[in-house]
Amino acid sequence: MAKRILSTGSSAAAENVSLSVLTFGQKTRFNYLSSIFEDETTVINIVKNIEPRGQNSWTQLNEKLSIIANADSQGRVYHNAINQAFEIDVEYTSDDIIKIIGDIRRRLNMPTHVGRLKRYCEDDFFTIFMIHDVVTTTSIGNKRASRSDVIAFKPIISLMQAD
Repeated sequence: MAKRILSTGSSAAAENVSLSVLTFGQKTRFNYLSSIFEDETTVINIVKNIEPRGQNSWTQLNEKLSIIANADSQGRVYHNAINQAFEIDVEYTSDDIIKIIGDIRRRLNMPTHVGRLKRYCEDDFFTIFMIHDVVTTTSIGNKRASRSDVIAFKPIISLMQAD
């Protein structure tokens, strides 16, 4: 029997949650994810937030769900702690994420991420949530060119199991 995962939060709840707004491809993904998640509204919101590439891509979503579903007991405790430490629709900088993940790992007597600390802490955060990048755009010189920089991340949907 398939393991059912219940979402513990979604900022996309205000969106139209009708299946009729989904494309054929989205309906296919909806059907697939319905065997994993219990709440139809959560599944629709997940499907509507899948992007062609990046942290919210179909490939990344499936990797995240696999990591969550196959975690050992310590991993489940760690994932639950991350899920509880962050709020949906609140912006977190990389510095915030490093501090929170570091605190969780210390409290759980887990080893510190040694190399690539920023990357590993963000990866742990990204595993638990679908996220939106918070971007700032800066004009470059007198030209009409601009540069976009990610300044923070906002969790929009939790992928964690409910207790």
